[in-house]
Amino acid sequence: MSGDGINTQLKTFLGATWQSPVFGDTFPGEDNSQRLAWAEAQLGAIAKAVAAELAGIIAEGMPELSQDEVQHIVKTEIIPKTLAFCPALTIGEIDDIPRLSAVSTAVCVMYWGDQTMDRGDTTMAEAIALLGKKKPGTVSKLAQARFQGLQHIQAKIEELAKPEDTALVTDCFYGQVLHNEEVMHQLSLAYLKTGKDQAFLQEHSTQLAEISTVSAGFPSISSSLYAIYRQHDASLLPLSAIYGNTAMTNLLQTCNVVVRLWDELGDWEMDSGYDPSKGQFVINPFNQYDPAIVQRFCELAFIIKPTEVAALQQAFSEFHTSDATRHQHGAYILDALRTHIRQYMAATIADLPPADYKAFERYIILCKRVLEIGYVNRIGDIALATPDRSTL
Repeated sequence: MSGDGINTQLKTFLGATWQSPVFGDTFPGEDNSQRLAWAEAQLGAIAKAVAAELAGIIAEGMPELSQDEVQHIVKTEIIPKTLAFCPALTIGEIDDIPRLSAVSTAVCVMYWGDQTMDRGDTTMAEAIALLGKKKPGTVSKLAQARFQGLQHIQAKIEELAKPEDTALVTDCFYGQVLHNEEVMHQLSLAYLKTGKDQAFLQEHSTQLAEISTVSAGFPSISSSLYAIYRQHDASLLPLSAIYGNTAMTNLLQTCNVVVRLWDELGDWEMDSGYDPSKGQFVINPFNQYDPAIVQRFCELAFIIKPTEVAALQQAFSEFHTSDATRHQHGAYILDALRTHIRQYMAATIADLPPADYKAFERYIILCKRVLEIGYVNRIGDIALATPDRSTL
């Protein structure tokens, strides 16, 4: 993507998302041509604004890099992977380039922090650990620079959200994602020091599943977008009403599990650490199978039928048996989670009192949209090229 529009690959990606492969009805299909025309104009303008600002933030946070190195990170490693996730889900309903640019920048900076840490930058891990502390204490100059770069996330959130929503959205980025990703980073290092002892996974199984779930970042997108919609629709309740409703927080937790496992399925090879330039080793349930970890994921997603839990346990445990079985079990997990979230979403909507559903409808729609793009992002380039979307 550039300031001049969107490329063919992104058009394919967005087209697949807008065909609603998870729920079938999230995006009415007849409007896709109009959406692509909108995307050409709006996403191109957002990309140009975000790329320029992000380059300045990364240069501030990583002063040891040259300008060319900063531009490489921005243009090839961050913008193509993150920019579409927020603005594209509004499908042109909001003509607010400043706020959509703000949320895109916040997501890009979060991704920069996570990715840099995952590639072995211990200074970034130190900076992330400082987030939210009023007095960070004595740190190295580079850690302070990283910390200042990450602080732009909150500045962007203050631009996009009303004051009453700011703290909750900030927590999605800092408390839920970055802090827990730093904890997972430390746990992965500790696991390596044991020589990849299975006993470590058993001992930390609950923590590993829970941290992975919270750090999936689903609400970072859904709540940020909802905060922007609230700027244009006075009838929408504040985010505190969403987070104060048990049915909605259970839905968010379930969504987090589903997108986390879709993400882990897509990243299993990278997370193995086989190519340090793409990512350092990190614990991934598809690579480091432990039945207690999978069991906890099932509990967090409210997957309770013994037959469904057993089938998922088998698919995880046999994932690396062979290339053929890996494809088979990966496809099963992908589809089983899609079926589950469809059913869970339908049950949640059916169980909400009519007044509550009306109040939460916009947020629920955004949840469905984030699930659609999360699913498409995980099925890969081969599946994206499949002509018949109904087979996904």
